[in-house]
Amino acid sequence: MVDKKCGSQILRKKYAYPFPMGSFLILLVILVLAERGQGSPPCYQICDEPPPCNATCTPKCLHPVCTTQCQDSHSECNPLHCTTRCPEDAGDPDTQCPSCETVCDPPVCAPDGAACDILCEMLECGWSCVKSGACREKTCQVMCEQPVCAVDSSAAALLMSPLILLLSVLVA
Repeated sequence: MVDKKCGSQILRKKYAYPFPMGSFLILLVILVLAERGQGSPPCYQICDEPPPCNATCTPKCLHPVCTTQCQDSHSECNPLHCTTRCPEDAGDPDTQCPSCETVCDPPVCAPDGAACDILCEMLECGWSCVKSGACREKTCQVMCEQPVCAVDSSAAALLMSPLILLLSVLVA
């Protein structure tokens, strides 16, 4: 029984239940949620392992350092223009460094015809590798174990219908 004061009158409302309807609904929701949480089968994330894919590797070299050395100490040469050249098959990136070479334009020295040699430091080369566009990312999906007595979703909806009907009658 609940007393409410409206103006100077006291209104009394009797419930057919020993506790207010709101408490009953909260208790019912807690019981339903507790029942759903107990004994739930575990779920796992299952991922496929994509096959390894090959990287695309290209040789990269530091800029070559070269100088000219002339037999005559009075000879002078223009600055050298040197580049690196790597063959199509420069080697296996897994087992060896790329086989590249330094290539220089002929030196221009004065006086004309001076005997000059090109001397270059050891060329430093390595591989620059990037992921191939054909690589596939791994895909995952969540799989849950089925309970011993599984009910399909349409049957579960039929089981919930009487409960919803009962709740609507109790609230009214």
